[in-house]
Amino acid sequence: MLRSPLNAIQGWAHVLRRSGELTEQQVTALDAIDRNTRAQAQLISDMLDGRQLPPKPAVKLGGARARDAPKSDWTLAGKRIVIVEDDIDGREVLGRILRDARAELHSFSSAADAYDYLAHTQARDQPDLLISDIAMPDEDGYQFIGRVRKMESELSQPHRLVALALTSYARVEDKARALRAGFDAHLAKPIEAQAVIGAIIEALGLKPPAPPAAPAV
Repeated sequence: MLRSPLNAIQGWAHVLRRSGELTEQQVTALDAIDRNTRAQAQLISDMLDGRQLPPKPAVKLGGARARDAPKSDWTLAGKRIVIVEDDIDGREVLGRILRDARAELHSFSSAADAYDYLAHTQARDQPDLLISDIAMPDEDGYQFIGRVRKMESELSQPHRLVALALTSYARVEDKARALRAGFDAHLAKPIEAQAVIGAIIEALGLKPPAPPAAPAV
């Protein structure tokens, strides 16, 4: 888009990012201030044929890059995973990491929506793993996992949902609090894709992917 007032640019960027059909698109702002009509036309032409577009950066969540997720053996193929993250960027990137590992995802922006999903999902269709942020409005991750564990007890569910806490706090006491609240493991932000996949493999007791074979000599 050509440069316009900052609030207009931010508004358009927000609309494009929230559009489910444009998740892979790049939003580019071009500065046309102090350029005449011919220069503006050339600027647009350069953009359309790619001369003005910078390389698309890797999307990050803290230190995580979606393309870092291991793709050998599709480690999480067939595993149902619920993500609860109120931050749209965090939810999108974490989801991309897990989709690259072929997990089946159900993503929610609030603990209330995720709880409603779990409460109305039949036992045979319950997820294998839950990843929940801790710092969320209305109901934080500690309260949420407490309600989930209470529901499991009341319904006498045969399998306990494996749950990972996702938080910016990485102190020993933060990890201990997450475990006391009902989580099975603790992931500190900024996260790395390999760390996420590794934590899930360990929590679910899966076999890690085999290392790549050495090249023939």
